Amino acid sequence: MIGRAEEAARIRAGLTPSEGTAVVAVVGPGGSGKSRLVREVVDGLWCDLSVVSDLRGVVDAVAATLGIPVEGDADPERIGRALSGRAGADGPVILVLDACERAIDAVVACVPRWRGAARLVLTTRVRPPVGLLVEVGPLGLPRTHADAVTCEAGQLFVERARAVRPGWTPEPDELPAIAEVLRRLDGLPLAVGLAAARLRILGTHQLLEHLTERFRLLSGAEGSLQAVLQASWDLLDPEERALVERLAWFRSGFELAAVEALVGDPFTAVDLLQRLVDHSLVRAWEPPGLHGVLWYRMYESVREFAHRQSDVPSCAAWLAERGYALASRSRGPEMVPVLEQLALWRADLEAAFEEGRAHGDGELAGHAALALDPVLKTRGPVRRRREVLRQAVEVGGPLADEVFLTAIDARAVPPDVARLERIAGAEGPVQPWGLRALGRDHGDRCDYPKAVALAAEAVRLQPQEARNHAVHAELLHESGRPLDAVVVYQKGLEVAKAKGEKRYEAGILGFLGILDQELGRGHEARAVTREAVDILRSIGDDRGAALYTITLGELALEGGSGEARACFEQALVGLVAVGEQRWQAFARAGIGMAEAYAGHVEAARAAFLEAVARAREYDEATLCAVVFCWAASFEALHGGLVTAARLVEEARGGDTPRTTASLRAATAALEIGRALEAKAAGDDVGWALHRSAAASLLSHQEGWRTEARVIGRLLEPLVRDAALREVDLTCAVDASWFERPGEERVSLATRAANRRVLARLLEARRTAPGTVVEVSDLVEAGWPGERIVPSAGASRVYTAIATLRRIGLKDLIQKKGKGYLLRPDVVVVRV
Repeated sequence: MIGRAEEAARIRAGLTPSEGTAVVAVVGPGGSGKSRLVREVVDGLWCDLSVVSDLRGVVDAVAATLGIPVEGDADPERIGRALSGRAGADGPVILVLDACERAIDAVVACVPRWRGAARLVLTTRVRPPVGLLVEVGPLGLPRTHADAVTCEAGQLFVERARAVRPGWTPEPDELPAIAEVLRRLDGLPLAVGLAAARLRILGTHQLLEHLTERFRLLSGAEGSLQAVLQASWDLLDPEERALVERLAWFRSGFELAAVEALVGDPFTAVDLLQRLVDHSLVRAWEPPGLHGVLWYRMYESVREFAHRQSDVPSCAAWLAERGYALASRSRGPEMVPVLEQLALWRADLEAAFEEGRAHGDGELAGHAALALDPVLKTRGPVRRRREVLRQAVEVGGPLADEVFLTAIDARAVPPDVARLERIAGAEGPVQPWGLRALGRDHGDRCDYPKAVALAAEAVRLQPQEARNHAVHAELLHESGRPLDAVVVYQKGLEVAKAKGEKRYEAGILGFLGILDQELGRGHEARAVTREAVDILRSIGDDRGAALYTITLGELALEGGSGEARACFEQALVGLVAVGEQRWQAFARAGIGMAEAYAGHVEAARAAFLEAVARAREYDEATLCAVVFCWAASFEALHGGLVTAARLVEEARGGDTPRTTASLRAATAALEIGRALEAKAAGDDVGWALHRSAAASLLSHQEGWRTEARVIGRLLEPLVRDAALREVDLTCAVDASWFERPGEERVSLATRAANRRVLARLLEARRTAPGTVVEVSDLVEAGWPGERIVPSAGASRVYTAIATLRRIGLKDLIQKKGKGYLLRPDVVVVRV
């Protein structure tokens, strides 16, 4: 026997006489191997009752087994006397009443008359109200593809397959197909054995494909799956059959509430459900996250059989509405059990969503999509989450605005500004949500005053909503007001704790950790971020825990901790598990940076190559820009200047205010790499120019975010070796102002010609340091479109240059040949 050790031990224990006799009922679905198990364990008289349905039939069958004549009416007492006469030195004889489900009432009536004369073993699909109950369920199923042939069901499959294909051993790429076959057959021995026998003519992949017609496929010398299920079906009364047909819609399981909704009366529902469990057609189990609550599941083959009896009515609308109502409670103190329940329903919610989408039913599709969202968001796959929300937006319906806002939060659809403005301007339950989303859109476009005002209005309308405070604080942070952001985050944290919203509590703690780091409070940053990760893990939010573990990795990088690589690897495992592919690029880049810090050049390069490849698959500007900047910095310092330059250009394509500092740091790394290359080639001018450019880029680091400071720390040894100079001049990109160290800013806003002349000198200095800009070129730049005689033009240029020198640039602008230039050794920063 494969498996069944525990069941066999219970049967033996039950047949050990304690006070004369014992009764053991071995109960399980058809095809579970009840009779085979009893034959292995019990040495006794065997009576087949599979075709018997009444008392007379039972008595006659047992009489035939005992070899005594059948006389007159059914007489159980006469059978009892005959059994007593069979007792031996070991005690009463063992009588096995096999397959007695059709005559179960008659057998139960005989048990009190026979139990004093024999030890009885009943094998039945229907649970009797007598004796010691030993349940025989499916064999153990594979947890992963790797144990497809080592689990109990897999061992049986291999044994039966080798009976028809001697020496057969599956290849590794066959294991997923075998595991799926075993799961779809519920590990029931008869079905597994019949399937394995088909390997005489089918491969494992073909076998899986043909399981769509399991009842035609699974028949042979051992029996037929169709016949086994038909026998079980025949035992049901019309009311029980009708309920089985309705429940067959549920793929992944159902709760008592579903039965009550289908039946209408709670007490009738309990009674009918009990009868289906007693018939071994429905299994009960207690999900790990729902203590004290039983759920129920129908065997897959039973579901398929019920589907073939009639058109199964859909339960999609009921389930989607119930799931939607539950999802609204997935942020509060009930989050863990709610998520567990929604996760149990996942396959059926997916079916409900597809039904709604196929029929253009926006209400059904919307309810199902929003019920699925908390599970897909926290447990993945994240790509499926975006797909569902995007398709739900296309269907529309009465929940269209809520679906649309959820889709924006998930980055499943681009923000439709006109639609957001309509939602934000109309009173209703989603108005604050619309204000938040619109505020974030303005933030993405760097319109921070408007963004902060919209988020503040959402807080005013819903002050007891932690999400509103979190978005308000996030936008304050991005607008350059970190201390104000801390205050608002603290308010949001109080709200989240008061309402028991653990996920928002963790989210706000994570953001506070980022702020603490930027404010120079590294120890506090690590403490609150770890607290956030612990909370998220405790509530089953694997995606959130992985994302904040990335933050821990960044903090470890900046702080010089050796834990960085472990944090990024742990985060990557979590991201892969939930299918969050977008952030996998960042985690891999973090591994690359940790390897770079440790001096492991080849390992770092491999990690960065993978990170860049993953980043290019997505259009997340901020994330991709940081990945490219980190990889470019590494390549620039290890001889890959061409690759580094290309990555910097790619990063510029996704540049946002959030990534400007990272781009400056990566460009500085590129300039340091070029400087080192020039020095090695004996190019003193190139060495000086690139070194000065790097110094310009690395000045004013106090406002840098963690991502940029990670690059800065990578550059520290080279910066010290190169002895980079301080900045000599800081200018606006359009030359509308400039300032010297320790001096006040000088505005050129009202001096258009001077501004344009300086801008031309700066541009020449940036593109080709040391190049002289001729007077004619400066005339065209300073007074575009005007016809000026050369002498008058030269005079104007002379006056403009003299003015620039007088107001602060005296020692920086030089006259050379027929023009002017900014000194090539000057360190200039353009912001």
